[in-house]
Amino acid sequence: MANMNFTMDLQMGDLLCWAAVSVSVDKSMPPRRAPTVDQCALAAVVLPAAGCHSNASGQCTCDDEAGLVEGLSGVNRPSTGAIPPQSLAVINNQLLHHRPVCIRIEWADPSQRDGATSHFVVIYKTSATKVWTIEPGHGTTHKFTHQTFHDGTELYESDGTWKNTYMLLP
Repeated sequence: MANMNFTMDLQMGDLLCWAAVSVSVDKSMPPRRAPTVDQCALAAVVLPAAGCHSNASGQCTCDDEAGLVEGLSGVNRPSTGAIPPQSLAVINNQLLHHRPVCIRIEWADPSQRDGATSHFVVIYKTSATKVWTIEPGHGTTHKFTHQTFHDGTELYESDGTWKNTYMLLP
């Protein structure tokens, strides 16, 4: 029912999904602004003590976790903060207003994910019963039945559940 033209930047470090999602959201939303910051510049703002910079291989030297609220604030895209999973109607409304829906996936077994406890992804498309996500780790998309994904009975990459939603404010 709603489809955003959304491009996800691949994350510049193993733990920089929050930065990749924030920068990608900023690039996709009106009003378009130039130039947008890259993930490492955003990490330098959000994690000032880390002394962030991009190395020769394009990786950010301060590969560390941070919150999505801080990342979105760092690109001047305020959000609701972490709220529960939302209905398909609410998601459709956001997408129809050119606001991608950011979500946090919580892993059941962090030991299977190099200790990472969660991952940020974006819902960018819906149908009458489905949602599509795109993730910054590999740029892959996933399609879920909204109700079972919302309820936690359909898992993200075999052990992840949708725990939080971050709605972008107008």
